[in-house]
Amino acid sequence: MTHYTKANLVEDLAELDLIFSTKKAAKDTVEFIFAKVIEQVAAGNQVDLSGLCSFKPAIQAARSGTVPGTTKTYESPEKKIVKITPASVFKTAVAA
Repeated sequence: MTHYTKANLVEDLAELDLIFSTKKAAKDTVEFIFAKVIEQVAAGNQVDLSGLCSFKPAIQAARSGTVPGTTKTYESPEKKIVKITPASVFKTAVAA
């Protein structure tokens, strides 16, 4: 597993040669950032955005359960999920 960091994102943004003078440029940048995060996590990489959070791909194991209020059971297959962990700076800011 590799890490996609804030520095990597800055490098990728620099390659776009955007000038942030219009709303469209800002929107394009935000959409680019979201697409890069999604792309990297979908590829199985952990994405660390210093001061904000980290996104880590994981596998949720198959499980079975019972529907509440009934005796019906169900099977849930193994699936890919994303674990999002806020940075300590973020947690502190939110807790203040």
